[in-house]
Amino acid sequence: MSIKKEYLIPAGIIVVLLGYLIFRQNDQVHYKIPELEPVKKESIDKVEITRGDKTLRLVKKEMQWTIDPQGYPTNMEKVDPMLNTISNLKLTDLAARSGAYAKYDLDKENGVQVKAYAKDKTIREFVVGKMAQTYGHTFVKIKDDDNVYYARESFRSQFDLKMDELRNKSALNIDPNEITEVTYQNDNQTFVFTKKVKPGSSMTPIPSQTSTPTASPDSKPAPQDDNFTWETPGGQKVVKSQVDAIIAELKEFNCDEYIEGKTKEDLNADTPICTVKLKGRKDYTLSIFKKAESPTGAKPTEGEAQEEKYPAFSSENPYPFYLNSWRVNQIMKKPEDLIEKEEKKAEPAKAKTELPKAGTKKK
Repeated sequence: MSIKKEYLIPAGIIVVLLGYLIFRQNDQVHYKIPELEPVKKESIDKVEITRGDKTLRLVKKEMQWTIDPQGYPTNMEKVDPMLNTISNLKLTDLAARSGAYAKYDLDKENGVQVKAYAKDKTIREFVVGKMAQTYGHTFVKIKDDDNVYYARESFRSQFDLKMDELRNKSALNIDPNEITEVTYQNDNQTFVFTKKVKPGSSMTPIPSQTSTPTASPDSKPAPQDDNFTWETPGGQKVVKSQVDAIIAELKEFNCDEYIEGKTKEDLNADTPICTVKLKGRKDYTLSIFKKAESPTGAKPTEGEAQEEKYPAFSSENPYPFYLNSWRVNQIMKKPEDLIEKEEKKAEPAKAKTELPKAGTKKK
Protein backbone atom coordinates (compact mmCIF):
# COMPACT_ATOMS: atom_id res chain seq x y z
CA MET A 1 0.00 0.00 0.00
CA SER A 2 1.44 3.36 -1.00
CA ILE A 3 2.24 6.05 1.53
CA LYS A 4 0.03 9.05 1.21
CA LYS A 5 1.61 12.24 -0.09
CA GLU A 6 0.36 14.31 2.86
CA TYR A 7 2.49 12.18 5.20
CA LEU A 8 5.68 12.44 3.15
CA ILE A 9 5.99 16.25 3.39
CA PRO A 10 5.87 16.46 7.24
CA ALA A 11 8.28 13.55 7.48
CA GLY A 12 10.73 15.32 5.20
CA ILE A 13 10.53 18.48 7.28
CA ILE A 14 11.24 16.50 10.44
CA VAL A 15 14.32 14.90 8.87
CA VAL A 16 15.65 18.31 7.81
CA LEU A 17 15.09 19.77 11.28
CA LEU A 18 16.81 16.83 12.95
CA GLY A 19 19.76 17.19 10.62
CA TYR A 20 20.01 20.92 11.39
CA LEU A 21 19.89 20.33 15.14
CA ILE A 22 22.56 17.64 14.97
CA PHE A 23 24.80 19.83 12.82
CA ARG A 24 24.31 22.80 15.16
CA GLN A 25 25.18 20.72 18.23
CA ASN A 26 28.32 19.44 16.50
CA ASP A 27 29.21 22.99 15.52
CA GLN A 28 28.76 24.19 19.11
CA VAL A 29 30.94 21.35 20.37
CA HIS A 30 33.57 22.28 17.79
CA TYR A 31 33.59 25.91 18.95
CA LYS A 32 33.16 25.33 22.65
CA ILE A 33 34.38 28.33 24.65
CA PRO A 34 37.63 27.41 26.43
CA GLU A 35 37.56 27.39 30.22
CA LEU A 36 40.78 28.96 31.48
CA GLU A 37 42.66 27.46 34.37
CA PRO A 38 42.21 29.52 37.56
CA VAL A 39 45.13 31.72 38.60
CA LYS A 40 45.66 32.96 42.14
CA LYS A 41 46.47 36.65 42.21
CA GLU A 42 48.91 36.15 45.10
CA SER A 43 50.92 33.60 43.13
CA ILE A 44 51.80 36.04 40.31
CA ASP A 45 55.35 37.34 40.77
CA LYS A 46 56.21 38.64 37.28
CA VAL A 47 54.26 40.19 34.41
CA GLU A 48 55.55 40.94 30.92
CA ILE A 49 53.64 43.38 28.73
CA THR A 50 54.72 43.61 25.08
CA ARG A 51 53.47 45.89 22.33
CA GLY A 52 55.40 45.95 19.07
CA ASP A 53 59.10 45.75 19.94
CA LYS A 54 58.80 47.20 23.47
CA THR A 55 58.42 45.06 26.57
CA LEU A 56 57.70 46.16 30.14
CA ARG A 57 58.61 43.78 32.97
CA LEU A 58 56.99 44.09 36.36
CA VAL A 59 58.54 42.04 39.16
CA LYS A 60 57.36 41.45 42.72
CA LYS A 61 60.19 41.54 45.24
CA GLU A 62 59.49 41.33 48.95
CA MET A 63 55.80 42.09 48.36
CA GLN A 64 56.66 45.23 46.38
CA TRP A 65 56.15 45.57 42.63
CA THR A 66 58.94 47.27 40.66
CA ILE A 67 59.81 47.84 37.00
CA ASP A 68 62.67 45.58 35.92
CA PRO A 69 65.59 46.08 35.43
CA GLN A 70 65.54 49.74 36.54
CA GLY A 71 64.00 48.93 39.91
CA TYR A 72 61.51 51.82 39.70
CA PRO A 73 58.68 51.59 42.27
CA THR A 74 55.27 51.14 40.64
CA ASN A 75 51.94 52.81 41.17
CA MET A 76 49.86 50.02 42.71
CA GLU A 77 46.66 51.76 41.64
CA LYS A 78 47.72 50.84 38.10
CA VAL A 79 49.27 47.42 38.80
CA ASP A 80 46.51 46.00 40.99
CA PRO A 81 43.77 46.13 38.29
CA MET A 82 46.17 44.29 35.94
CA LEU A 83 46.65 41.49 38.43
CA ASN A 84 42.88 41.24 39.00
CA THR A 85 42.23 40.94 35.26
CA ILE A 86 44.95 38.31 34.78
CA SER A 87 43.60 36.30 37.69
CA ASN A 88 39.90 36.56 36.77
CA LEU A 89 40.14 36.43 32.95
CA LYS A 90 36.97 34.79 31.60
CA LEU A 91 36.01 34.16 27.96
CA THR A 92 32.31 34.61 27.27
CA ASP A 93 31.81 33.97 23.54
CA LEU A 94 33.46 33.35 20.19
CA ALA A 95 34.00 36.57 18.21
CA ALA A 96 35.69 35.25 15.07
CA ARG A 97 37.66 32.36 13.65
CA SER A 98 41.39 32.66 13.03
CA GLY A 99 42.69 35.45 10.82
CA ALA A 100 41.80 39.12 10.29
CA TYR A 101 43.42 39.99 13.63
CA ALA A 102 44.03 43.63 12.68
CA LYS A 103 40.26 44.16 12.70
CA TYR A 104 40.31 43.48 16.45
CA ASP A 105 43.68 45.18 17.21
CA LEU A 106 45.14 41.74 17.88
CA ASP A 107 47.88 41.88 15.23
CA LYS A 108 51.57 42.22 16.13
CA GLU A 109 51.53 45.99 15.71
CA ASN A 110 48.48 46.78 17.84
CA GLY A 111 47.96 43.77 20.08
CA VAL A 112 49.19 43.88 23.68
CA GLN A 113 50.71 40.55 24.67
CA VAL A 114 50.49 39.68 28.37
CA LYS A 115 52.45 36.94 30.13
CA ALA A 116 52.09 36.22 33.82
CA TYR A 117 54.55 34.06 35.74
CA ALA A 118 54.76 32.24 39.05
CA LYS A 119 58.30 31.21 39.96
CA ASP A 120 59.46 31.44 36.31
CA LYS A 121 56.54 29.30 35.10
CA THR A 122 54.06 30.85 32.65
CA ILE A 123 50.61 30.62 34.22
CA ARG A 124 48.66 32.94 31.91
CA GLU A 125 49.34 34.16 28.36
CA PHE A 126 47.00 36.10 26.09
CA VAL A 127 46.84 39.02 23.64
CA VAL A 128 44.64 42.02 24.40
CA GLY A 129 42.78 43.67 21.52
CA LYS A 130 40.42 46.61 21.39
CA MET A 131 37.24 47.11 23.37
CA ALA A 132 34.24 45.33 21.88
CA GLN A 133 31.14 47.14 20.64
CA THR A 134 29.32 46.05 23.79
CA TYR A 135 31.65 48.31 25.87
CA GLY A 136 31.62 45.59 28.51
CA HIS A 137 33.95 43.17 26.72
CA THR A 138 37.44 43.05 25.20
CA PHE A 139 38.63 41.07 22.19
CA VAL A 140 41.37 38.61 23.20
CA LYS A 141 43.39 35.75 21.73
CA ILE A 142 44.73 33.13 24.09
CA LYS A 143 47.83 30.98 23.81
CA ASP A 144 47.70 28.02 21.39
CA ASP A 145 44.29 29.11 20.05
CA ASP A 146 43.91 31.01 16.76
CA ASN A 147 40.34 32.13 17.39
CA VAL A 148 39.20 35.55 18.66
CA TYR A 149 37.09 35.60 21.81
CA TYR A 150 35.09 38.05 23.86
CA ALA A 151 36.50 38.46 27.36
CA ARG A 152 34.41 39.84 30.19
CA GLU A 153 34.90 43.54 31.03
CA SER A 154 36.75 46.29 29.18
CA PHE A 155 40.43 46.28 30.21
CA ARG A 156 42.57 47.34 27.22
CA SER A 157 43.58 50.59 28.99
CA GLN A 158 44.93 48.63 31.98
CA PHE A 159 47.72 47.08 29.89
CA ASP A 160 48.29 49.61 27.10
CA LEU A 161 50.56 51.83 29.23
CA LYS A 162 54.02 53.35 28.97
CA MET A 163 56.65 52.87 31.67
CA ASP A 164 56.26 56.42 32.99
CA GLU A 165 52.53 55.84 33.45
CA LEU A 166 53.23 52.82 35.66
CA ARG A 167 55.77 54.50 37.93
CA ASN A 168 54.95 55.74 41.41
CA LYS A 169 54.71 59.54 41.02
CA SER A 170 54.72 60.44 44.73
CA ALA A 171 57.19 63.29 45.35
CA LEU A 172 56.15 64.49 48.82
CA ASN A 173 53.71 63.24 51.42
CA ILE A 174 53.40 65.39 54.53
CA ASP A 175 51.01 66.18 57.36
CA PRO A 176 50.49 69.97 57.37
CA ASN A 177 49.85 69.90 61.13
CA GLU A 178 53.41 68.73 61.81
CA ILE A 179 55.10 71.59 59.92
CA THR A 180 56.57 74.17 62.30
CA GLU A 181 58.93 76.07 60.00
CA VAL A 182 59.03 76.97 56.31
CA THR A 183 62.11 78.23 54.48
CA TYR A 184 61.25 79.80 51.15
CA GLN A 185 63.93 80.75 48.63
CA ASN A 186 62.98 82.69 45.52
CA ASP A 187 64.44 85.56 43.47
CA ASN A 188 67.78 85.31 45.34
CA GLN A 189 65.98 85.96 48.61
CA THR A 190 65.49 83.69 51.60
CA PHE A 191 62.58 83.91 54.00
CA VAL A 192 62.09 81.83 57.12
CA PHE A 193 58.56 81.52 58.51
CA THR A 194 57.99 80.07 61.97
CA LYS A 195 54.69 78.83 63.32
CA LYS A 196 53.59 80.84 66.36
CA VAL A 197 50.83 79.52 68.58
CA LYS A 198 48.34 82.15 69.63
CA PRO A 199 48.15 82.83 73.40
CA GLY A 200 45.66 80.54 75.07
CA SER A 201 45.56 78.17 72.09
CA SER A 202 46.76 74.59 71.90
CA MET A 203 48.33 72.81 68.94
CA THR A 204 47.27 69.40 70.20
CA PRO A 205 46.62 67.16 67.16
CA ILE A 206 42.98 66.62 66.24
CA PRO A 207 41.88 63.27 67.77
CA SER A 208 41.01 60.43 65.44
CA GLN A 209 37.42 59.27 64.98
CA THR A 210 38.15 56.08 66.95
CA SER A 211 39.39 57.91 70.05
CA THR A 212 37.09 58.59 73.00
CA PRO A 213 36.13 62.28 73.25
CA THR A 214 37.03 63.96 76.54
CA ALA A 215 35.23 67.25 75.99
CA SER A 216 31.52 67.73 76.58
CA PRO A 217 29.21 67.37 73.57
CA ASP A 218 28.34 71.07 73.72
CA SER A 219 31.94 72.26 73.57
CA LYS A 220 33.15 73.48 70.17
CA PRO A 221 36.96 73.73 69.99
CA ALA A 222 38.33 76.43 67.74
CA PRO A 223 39.48 75.21 64.33
CA GLN A 224 43.15 74.26 64.41
CA ASP A 225 43.90 76.65 61.53
CA ASP A 226 42.94 79.57 63.79
CA ASN A 227 45.30 78.54 66.58
CA PHE A 228 48.51 79.85 65.01
CA THR A 229 50.12 82.44 62.78
CA TRP A 230 53.32 82.60 60.77
CA GLU A 231 56.12 85.06 61.55
CA THR A 232 59.66 85.82 60.43
CA PRO A 233 62.52 85.59 62.97
CA GLY A 234 62.39 89.40 63.11
CA GLY A 235 58.75 89.35 64.16
CA GLN A 236 57.24 90.36 60.82
CA LYS A 237 53.76 89.05 60.24
CA VAL A 238 53.32 86.68 57.30
CA VAL A 239 50.29 86.32 55.04
CA LYS A 240 49.00 83.12 56.60
CA SER A 241 46.80 82.11 53.67
CA GLN A 242 49.78 82.22 51.28
CA VAL A 243 52.02 80.00 53.41
CA ASP A 244 49.17 77.63 54.23
CA ALA A 245 48.39 77.32 50.51
CA ILE A 246 51.99 76.32 49.71
CA ILE A 247 51.97 73.66 52.43
CA ALA A 248 48.54 72.37 51.31
CA GLU A 249 49.83 72.05 47.73
CA LEU A 250 52.68 69.84 48.98
CA LYS A 251 50.52 67.67 51.25
CA GLU A 252 50.16 64.77 48.77
CA PHE A 253 52.38 65.99 45.98
CA ASN A 254 52.86 63.92 42.82
CA CYS A 255 55.13 64.71 39.90
CA ASP A 256 53.80 64.84 36.34
CA GLU A 257 56.48 62.74 34.64
CA TYR A 258 60.05 61.60 35.23
CA ILE A 259 63.16 62.87 33.46
CA GLU A 260 64.75 59.94 31.69
CA GLY A 261 68.53 59.76 31.57
CA LYS A 262 69.19 62.38 34.28
CA THR A 263 69.95 62.33 37.98
CA LYS A 264 69.56 64.83 40.80
CA GLU A 265 73.25 65.66 40.46
CA ASP A 266 72.66 66.72 36.85
CA LEU A 267 70.06 69.26 37.97
CA ASN A 268 72.24 70.50 40.81
CA ALA A 269 74.65 71.91 38.24
CA ASP A 270 72.14 74.79 37.97
CA THR A 271 70.73 77.04 40.68
CA PRO A 272 67.08 76.40 41.62
CA ILE A 273 64.68 79.21 40.84
CA CYS A 274 62.60 78.22 43.85
CA THR A 275 63.24 76.02 46.90
CA VAL A 276 60.80 75.19 49.67
CA LYS A 277 62.05 73.56 52.87
CA LEU A 278 59.61 72.27 55.47
CA LYS A 279 60.56 71.33 59.02
CA GLY A 280 58.40 68.79 60.84
CA ARG A 281 59.10 65.33 62.21
CA LYS A 282 61.86 65.46 59.61
CA ASP A 283 63.02 67.89 56.94
CA TYR A 284 61.35 67.99 53.51
CA THR A 285 62.68 69.82 50.45
CA LEU A 286 61.35 70.64 46.98
CA SER A 287 63.67 72.34 44.47
CA ILE A 288 62.40 73.73 41.15
CA PHE A 289 64.67 74.73 38.24
CA LYS A 290 64.23 76.92 35.17
CA LYS A 291 61.73 75.59 32.68
CA ALA A 292 62.77 73.04 30.09
CA GLU A 293 62.65 73.98 26.42
CA SER A 294 61.39 70.61 25.20
CA PRO A 295 61.06 68.01 27.98
CA THR A 296 59.65 65.23 25.81
CA GLY A 297 61.58 66.00 22.64
CA ALA A 298 58.33 66.00 20.66
CA LYS A 299 57.29 69.06 18.71
CA PRO A 300 53.69 70.23 19.16
CA THR A 301 51.39 69.77 16.19
CA GLU A 302 49.89 72.74 14.40
CA GLY A 303 47.39 74.50 16.64
CA GLU A 304 48.59 72.63 19.74
CA ALA A 305 50.55 74.45 22.45
CA GLN A 306 53.53 72.73 24.09
CA GLU A 307 52.93 72.32 27.83
CA GLU A 308 55.67 74.15 29.71
CA LYS A 309 57.42 71.96 32.24
CA TYR A 310 59.90 72.66 35.02
CA PRO A 311 62.60 70.18 36.12
CA ALA A 312 62.49 69.51 39.87
CA PHE A 313 63.38 67.04 42.61
CA SER A 314 62.39 66.41 46.21
CA SER A 315 63.93 64.91 49.31
CA GLU A 316 61.36 62.08 49.28
CA ASN A 317 62.02 60.80 45.76
CA PRO A 318 65.40 59.63 44.41
CA TYR A 319 64.60 60.60 40.81
CA PRO A 320 64.32 64.01 39.09
CA PHE A 321 60.99 64.83 37.51
CA TYR A 322 58.96 67.43 35.59
CA LEU A 323 56.19 69.64 36.94
CA ASN A 324 53.61 71.32 34.72
CA SER A 325 53.78 75.11 34.73
CA TRP A 326 50.35 75.64 36.29
CA ARG A 327 51.38 73.56 39.30
CA VAL A 328 54.63 75.48 39.70
CA ASN A 329 52.61 78.69 39.72
CA GLN A 330 50.77 77.40 42.78
CA ILE A 331 54.09 77.17 44.66
CA MET A 332 56.19 80.04 43.34
CA LYS A 333 55.05 83.24 45.01
CA LYS A 334 56.43 86.75 44.89
CA PRO A 335 58.45 87.38 48.07
CA GLU A 336 56.70 90.67 48.72
CA ASP A 337 53.33 88.89 48.66
CA LEU A 338 54.34 86.63 51.57
CA ILE A 339 54.98 89.41 54.09
CA GLU A 340 52.07 91.33 55.53
CA LYS A 341 52.17 94.99 54.63
CA GLU A 342 52.12 97.27 57.63
CA GLU A 343 49.12 99.52 57.72
CA LYS A 344 49.98 103.20 57.95
CA LYS A 345 48.67 104.73 61.13
CA ALA A 346 46.22 107.53 60.48
CA GLU A 347 47.36 110.94 61.79
CA PRO A 348 45.20 112.30 64.63
CA ALA A 349 42.61 114.75 63.39
CA LYS A 350 43.21 118.36 64.34
CA ALA A 351 40.63 120.03 66.54
CA LYS A 352 38.36 122.28 64.57
CA THR A 353 37.64 125.84 65.80
CA GLU A 354 33.94 126.52 65.72
CA LEU A 355 32.97 129.95 64.44
CA PRO A 356 30.12 131.76 66.19
CA LYS A 357 26.83 131.52 64.46
CA ALA A 358 25.42 134.59 62.84
CA GLY A 359 23.36 136.79 65.16
CA THR A 360 25.06 135.62 68.36
CA LYS A 361 27.25 137.67 70.62
CA LYS A 362 30.53 136.59 72.10
CA LYS A 363 30.38 136.17 75.87
